[in-house]
Amino acid sequence: MSDVKNQTTTEAQILESRSEVFDLMYETIESDSETLAQVKDLMRNVRVEVKDIQPMKETMEKTRIELGSLKRQLKTLEEKLLFNIVCPACGKLLRADFKLCPYCGENITLQEKMIAVTDYKK
Repeated sequence: MSDVKNQTTTEAQILESRSEVFDLMYETIESDSETLAQVKDLMRNVRVEVKDIQPMKETMEKTRIELGSLKRQLKTLEEKLLFNIVCPACGKLLRADFKLCPYCGENITLQEKMIAVTDYKK
């Protein structure tokens, strides 16, 4: 009878330890579920932010392209302002303050443009 009592006590201890293991597993599953829910929330937030970033990225790219175009236009205008006369000998564009053409050595004289009074109308 002592053997039966020992066996019953051993079985009770095994059942108790299994119960503890199951309790720990359940707690772990609950904890993992909470963590998974938090990860899902973070993923949703990231998706929303990525959707917000994409239009901004497209706008920045358009702005970069427009800025490049404006820079080219500005350079063209600057060249027209700085290099506004043509050498009568070689035809190269020159700055208005040049007295000699740096390309062919021609002496540059500025010619003033006159508007005839007859062409002027009010």
